[in-house]
Formats: sequence, C-alpha cells, structure tokens
Amino acid sequence: MSGSEPAPRRSRGVPLAGLAALLLILLIESEVPDAPGLWELMAERGGQLGLIERGVLSDRLELIRLSPQATRPVALYVLGTSRAQQAIREVDALGVPVDYAMLTHPGMQPFEMLNIAEDVVASDPDIVVLVASAFDTHRPLSLGAQTAPGSVAALVDLLRAVPPRFAWEHREVMLELLLCGLLDSYRFRDLYTGAGLGRWRYFGGTPPGDGITRGLTPLVSHTLVDMDRALAQTRELFPFVPDRSLLQEIRLVQGVTVGTHVPIQRALLRRTCEVLSGSGCDVVLVEGPLHPLADRYHDASVRRHFLAFADELQRDLGVRVLTLEQSGPFVSDDFADLTHLSERGSEKLVAVLRETLAPLAAERWARRAAAAAAR
Repeated sequence: MSGSEPAPRRSRGVPLAGLAALLLILLIESEVPDAPGLWELMAERGGQLGLIERGVLSDRLELIRLSPQATRPVALYVLGTSRAQQAIREVDALGVPVDYAMLTHPGMQPFEMLNIAEDVVASDPDIVVLVASAFDTHRPLSLGAQTAPGSVAALVDLLRAVPPRFAWEHREVMLELLLCGLLDSYRFRDLYTGAGLGRWRYFGGTPPGDGITRGLTPLVSHTLVDMDRALAQTRELFPFVPDRSLLQEIRLVQGVTVGTHVPIQRALLRRTCEVLSGSGCDVVLVEGPLHPLADRYHDASVRRHFLAFADELQRDLGVRVLTLEQSGPFVSDDFADLTHLSERGSEKLVAVLRETLAPLAAERWARRAAAAAAR
C-alpha cells in the first residue's frame, strides 16, 4: 500500500546462536565420549540406572577391556538378551587362554545386535556367540534410543528391511536413531543423566529412560490364553518369582508369533551374522531354550521356521548352529522362570557349547602363536 512503511528485512547474516550451539555440540562430541576414565566414572556413579542402561554401560566397559591387543588371549564375545546372560554364565576350560566379554542385557533384539556388531568387529574378535531363537525372530519389532543403538549403517539396513510406510509413520523414531548414530553424546545421554552427568549436555525430545517402542502388527492374533490359569500354573513352578514378573513373561511368550515383523527381525539377525563373519571371526548361533510350559502360551510351530532360518545362516554364511536337539533336552528344573535358564540349565548348555568352542579357540590360539613367532 502507498504511504505504508516497508516491512523490515530479515537479516541474512550468520545465525551466531545456532553456530555457537553447533560448535558446542561438536566440542562435547569430540571430547566427552572418549574422555579418559569416563566410563569407569559412570560405573561408579550409575546407581540410578535401569536394567537396560546398566547393560549398555557394561557393554562399553567390556569393549574397552577387550580392545585389540597383539598378545591378548583368544577374544570371545557373547551377544544376546538377558536370556543369554543366564544361559552362558561362564565359558571356561577351553584348553587355551580365552578372554570373553558378555554383551548381554534386556532389550538386545536383532536390531541392537546389529548395532553392537560394528563395535565388536572394531575390537578384532576371534569368536562371537549369538544366543537367539524364535523368541527373538518372531517377537514384534521394538525400536528406541534407550538401548543406545549407534550405527548409521544399521539404521540403513533397518530402513531397507521395513516397509516404507512404517518408516514414514515412525519417522521421529528413525530421526532419533540417526542422531544416536551421528552423536555419541546423544546416544549415551541416558547414561550421562543416570550417572549424574546430565549437566554436561541437554537434548530435548524424549525424556531420558523413556525409550520408544514401535511394533508391526502380527498377521495372526496371539495364542488365546486364560491368564489367570496360566499365572496359577506358572506360579506353581516358580513360587519365588513375583506375579508381576511371571505375567510379563507370559505376555512376552504370547507375542512370539508369525507376522510382518518376522522377515524384518530375520533380516536384521542375518545382517548381524554377515557383519561378524565378514570380519573373519567364527560365529556360533546358540538356540536359546524356553521352559516346556511356554509352548502352551504361543504357537510352537514357529520353531520350525527358526530352524529353517538357522540352516540358511549355516549354509550361506558358515555360521555354526547349536540347536536344542544338540544341547538339550531341558526339563523344568533347568529353568529359573519361563524364559531364563537356572544355574543347572546353564551348566548343561555350556558343557555342550564348550565342545563346539574348544576346537575353534585352539585354532585361533595356534594362529596367534604362529603370527607371534613370525615377528
């Protein structure tokens, strides 16, 4: 309009506040995650961390401890959920010096395994044991930053595996996973907060520890279970386990079913095996057992699908597979609850696993000795 003052022009200068924030983030990213003694400090001050966060912290400490060394023993890694933690409590008596790391904790689904595989490969492993079963490949997909995934390559593999619509509908989750892959200071923010180091950084969005869970819809409904009856049956077997934990386990077992999530979980687990075997290490897949009662709470035929998948890994990638037929049978007294082995069950599984690992460890140790003699 005539006579009106022209609208003020926006400044086209450099946004100094944004630039300063970016420089601060880059400074934190370059200094804090690799600060000497940081992870040990968090271990001392991490009393407020949850189960998953404590597991992630333990992973970092184990990876640091088994960093590549020319003179170290055979390096053996165990990957899996808390089921793996209970199933393989100690791997000893392999005939040669072995140093093993337990990268096992709740929330370690195939996507988390793929993420940490990158860190494991960087540590120059000799043998990697994966503990998995239909309980892992046939459970709904869960995604979130609480488990501290930190691989952009793993995110790319995930995006290739999921339907485009799923990725778009959950784009905020995908963006959060991308930030975890780009910035360790974002990836481990829950650990910093739990260890009382939250003043070092602030990121908005999801509150620390809240984790984001997104699942694909199964093609079939869960097995119909009378929960009161199931709880009574399970309580009779495990009277010292709280009802809340028993109900949670029954629901988890119920979630083991066929559906659109299965090809994705299998693709992620296969890619994990590809990354590990491609580094030159030996990969051993151990089928994790479930309590016999668990077969009543889910479609037990899914195990047939898992065994066919395991055969593919063995044929295509050279993965060694230890099935329940080889390690079992496992009876009720071998379990601490529906999904975790007791100490007795662990001893039974490890005794058989040792027969698989011993020749692999001996061959690896011989290679080290030959390489050292050639220097």
